[in-house]
Amino acid sequence: MRPFDVPALLQSARDSTGLSDFGPEDFREGLEVLIDSINAHDSITAARWDDAWLFFLRLLKNRLWFASDLEKHPEILDQELLPPVIILPLPRTGSTKLQRMLDASRSFQPLLYWRMFMFARIPGLIDGGAAARLRETQDYERWLYAVCPDYIKGHPIFAEQPDEEQILNRFTFRAPILATMLYAPEAARWVAQSDMTPLYRYLLMQLKYLQWQFHREDVKPWLLKSPTNVGNENQLIGLFGRDVKIICPHRDPVNIVCSIIRTSEYTSSVYSDVISRNKHLAYEKAQRMLQMLALSASKHMQWRAANPDIEILDLAYEEINQHAVDVLRKVYAYLDLQLTPAIEAAVLGWERDRDRNRFARNSYAAEEFGLTNERIHEAFEPYMQRFSRYF
Repeated sequence: MRPFDVPALLQSARDSTGLSDFGPEDFREGLEVLIDSINAHDSITAARWDDAWLFFLRLLKNRLWFASDLEKHPEILDQELLPPVIILPLPRTGSTKLQRMLDASRSFQPLLYWRMFMFARIPGLIDGGAAARLRETQDYERWLYAVCPDYIKGHPIFAEQPDEEQILNRFTFRAPILATMLYAPEAARWVAQSDMTPLYRYLLMQLKYLQWQFHREDVKPWLLKSPTNVGNENQLIGLFGRDVKIICPHRDPVNIVCSIIRTSEYTSSVYSDVISRNKHLAYEKAQRMLQMLALSASKHMQWRAANPDIEILDLAYEEINQHAVDVLRKVYAYLDLQLTPAIEAAVLGWERDRDRNRFARNSYAAEEFGLTNERIHEAFEPYMQRFSRYF
């Protein structure tokens, strides 16, 4: 495989935009560690090399366009954000359904996938190039399902539906998902040990920028949701204050761990075949994911113990999936919002949408990944003791 070259990537982004300021320089170390790890393992298949190059280039070009807009419009950073509603999930706990269900209520500012995938305005185009940005995201969506049809069984993405803000986190090169997507184990270890402050500082600017672009005339709370935030709660409180509203969905850790491992197989197969070709690496990855998730759960519980004043709404995976209206009523009561018949009808319509429910589901067993149910439960023992009533 041809090695990726960081200076060449940076120069290509400069040449294609005519810009040179990438914004905060703290992205560079993560980019270099990621590329070095990819090169060390020949992680990207030859057939996907050009696609991976374009993936990196898109991230860098958006940083350049964003920095340019900030220079021209410093008022972007004066945007005042309302305290967000934060779904704080371990993965595979029903949080995606919960986010999209609540978005159907139109009570929150939605983080649509295309607005994160191409979050920066393109200079010289009408409306900041919104139509071109949506088109590029839709092209990526079609390409993704063409090269990996199973992807839709894990975490289905749709250009015009809300998604996790970790899509925005990728632009900092500190998002854990990048190391999973591109098989970069050294980068995964670097991210796990890194200070996440730059990621969250950049996220705050990105949210202000998106509000300035799309919602400044009708400001509502952002509805955030990302497993990356579990274990990083102090970063969220530092950004948004203690008035944030937090919703935590829960599920049996066996399903959490096995489902996300299966989903990560789809994710990593888009650009790389390293995991699929090496069963021992797949087992090693499963062990790391178990440890990482158990550690995140432990950190979350420690944070709860240290912050008893912050009210949290806990929900069960099963009630999210089987009792949508009851969950909606719980959430609105917790947020102290008025649940009107129109809102309830909108969410019910979304829930009954047959097209939304047409996708096959993941199947898995712990033994497929070199694990056992007992080992997973043991790793999550404190979490089990605290939240088992939810599963």
